Amino acid sequence: EMCIRDRAKCENEVNMMQKKLETCKKSLKEKEVQIANLNLHLEESATALQTIKQLQNTIQEFNSTYIPESKRLKEELEKLTEENAVLIKYRDKFNEVEKEKLKEIEEKYEKDVELVKNTCNEQIEEQQVLAEQIRKENKKEIEDLKANCELKVLEARELARKEEEMTRAEYME
Repeated sequence: EMCIRDRAKCENEVNMMQKKLETCKKSLKEKEVQIANLNLHLEESATALQTIKQLQNTIQEFNSTYIPESKRLKEELEKLTEENAVLIKYRDKFNEVEKEKLKEIEEKYEKDVELVKNTCNEQIEEQQVLAEQIRKENKKEIEDLKANCELKVLEARELARKEEEMTRAEYME
């Protein structure tokens, strides 16, 4: 019974750790959705940047008339290009950090689950060895008691035989 309770307890611990691992995996999926959204925004930004480049080409055609406007748009394009590069770096760094964190958490929980399983298995093996030892001791005690009982029966028969002989001897006298 003790082995069964210990085993059930260990299995409950393993189940709890597996639930935590599932929660971690869910969190990873949510982070991947966030990353996908960030990538979508960056693609929109790249599309906007491409549009600005096209506008710049059109403005350059009319450079003689709109030089100051062209200069301003060029500066704005450079600024957006820099901002886009910063956003790309931020996205890449964010992706890298989040993936590493989630990977570490997942590895930790996998190790914890494995450790709990191993500990439970060791405890079960110890309990089985102990139970086998107790069975052997009980079997030895039963055999000793059985031998003792058989000895007592033999002694009682011998005593009864002697009493019977004495009773016969007295009766014969």
